[in-house]
Amino acid sequence: MERSSAIQQRTSEVVQLVVSRYRLLEKIGEGGMGVVYRAEDTGLSRIVALKALLGDFVSDPPRRRRLVQEARAAGAVSHSAIATIYDLVEDREKLYIVMEHVEGRSLRSLLSDGAVDFATVVSIGTQLAEGVAAAHAKGIVHRDLKPENILVSDSGRIKILDFGLAHCKPASLGQIGDPTLTEPGLIVGTVAYMAPEQLEGCEADSRSDIFSIGVILYQLATGMHPFLGASTASTIANIMSVTPHPMACGDRNLPEPLNQIVFRCLAKNCNHRYQTTRELLAVLQLLESSTNIRSSELNQFAQSGSEISLVHQWLGFVKPTPRRWWEINQFFCLAAYPVVAYMVWRVRAWMPENWEPAMVGILVGLAALTTTLRLYLLFIAAFVPALLESEALRWRTVLRLVSCAIWIALAVVALLIFAQHRGVGALMAGLAIGGFVSTYVAEDSINRSAFPS
Repeated sequence: MERSSAIQQRTSEVVQLVVSRYRLLEKIGEGGMGVVYRAEDTGLSRIVALKALLGDFVSDPPRRRRLVQEARAAGAVSHSAIATIYDLVEDREKLYIVMEHVEGRSLRSLLSDGAVDFATVVSIGTQLAEGVAAAHAKGIVHRDLKPENILVSDSGRIKILDFGLAHCKPASLGQIGDPTLTEPGLIVGTVAYMAPEQLEGCEADSRSDIFSIGVILYQLATGMHPFLGASTASTIANIMSVTPHPMACGDRNLPEPLNQIVFRCLAKNCNHRYQTTRELLAVLQLLESSTNIRSSELNQFAQSGSEISLVHQWLGFVKPTPRRWWEINQFFCLAAYPVVAYMVWRVRAWMPENWEPAMVGILVGLAALTTTLRLYLLFIAAFVPALLESEALRWRTVLRLVSCAIWIALAVVALLIFAQHRGVGALMAGLAIGGFVSTYVAEDSINRSAFPS
């Protein structure tokens, strides 16, 4: 009776606050610190969801800040897989989030029926990766991805909810995250879906969310949690040290590439997982359209991670991505720099004798150096994609300096021959200017797009 009376009192308090614009229709959920209602926005004549803090938490400053952070973090990301935040209402020291209402059921409810079919697993996984990638692009790590926080609409579209534990980089979105909400070494999240580094108290990053996605996909595909134990302690021990059973075993006829994708997400060492959600998204999208891809290739890319290399599939039927444009740029440079060196070799007789050996030697040597480095990076992209981003960052400055040196040398050659051969000299000078623009504008933009971190 006391609990029923308390709930009625809390409902009454909410009605008093929102009656001027929001009319409560029914309670659709209640958790440890909050309650969610389906409500009508009378001003815009639409159905919304309204999330409020429960009584004892209304005056708790950390809980209030966490609710504000949830609204700001989710509101900063515009994506179809993330529930839209409409408003953050504060009245009489009480906070409420007004958000998009989704007709459907949670993944937890979906899992109560058992494992889902392969197509549904891949569809949900792809949408989930898309939404989380959009949040990561804004510097937001969810840190609490779990079936309860993912809704599936009647049409099969998903919505990611509850950014209350999200970690936001201070440089992104102008201080969305409150650094006082979590302290170094503090474990936050739901244990059964936390990555090993989170359980050790280390700071979570995008790869921690990837681990959580792996757990969810495993559970969707098999109907079982990969690490769940008889107690919290045993679940933690399983996450830290136990390798789950392969998903393809038993009665489930699941493609091996899906098993490899999920197990890469579940790697204990975060350096062995997909390094970005965009890489995970790429292989899931490939799995969705796998009818045009040989099974052996699909297995290889599921294991290696990242996007399909052009070394393996030249201009295949795969959607263009920033990483793909980066590879195309490397092939273009591999063709362009030797051509430049060859041009200088052909006009060497037009240069003063004391300049000829130096200029030819410099250009041929620089062209050989940049060609070697770019071939090395393409080799990494093809066979060790997990290391590509770090290696590209490692050699970025060297490649830029070598490229600039090539264009400077070409400009010097143009000046040396311009007096006697104006047409060729002007052509080479134009190529040098275009090369500078390409190096500092186009190539730099391609690199930043392909490797956002």
